Amino acid sequence: MEEHKLITEQASSKEMEALLNDLKRASEKQVEYARKQSQMSQITATASVLMLTLIICVCGIFVPRVNRMFYDVEIILTQFKSISQDLEEANLGQMTRNLDRLVSSSEKGVQEALEQINSIDINTLNQAISDLSDVISPLAKFFGK
Repeated sequence: MEEHKLITEQASSKEMEALLNDLKRASEKQVEYARKQSQMSQITATASVLMLTLIICVCGIFVPRVNRMFYDVEIILTQFKSISQDLEEANLGQMTRNLDRLVSSSEKGVQEALEQINSIDINTLNQAISDLSDVISPLAKFFGK
């Protein structure tokens, strides 16, 4: 029985040693895993800080531009509303009729002026200018010019 006990103790001791070695390897793996996890956490934190910095820079650059663009759009819409109200209030039909009347009256005035110009007797006008020149030339010589 003692021999059996000794064999059992030896077997137990080898099993214990094997179990301790397994525990040691498991502990080493856990330490290695914890080290890798720490490195990944540092990389993640660095990437998060970089992304936050990038987002802040982008917001600092684009938000004022977008605000200015919306302000300009608001001004344009206000002007568009004003123009559309002016057009709505304007009576375009009456304006075109008035323009037609203006063109018609101008056309009549030009026609009358052309008729008066055509009614001038050019030969008589030339004769009158010649007669006036004949009368004025002795006077011009008398005054020394």
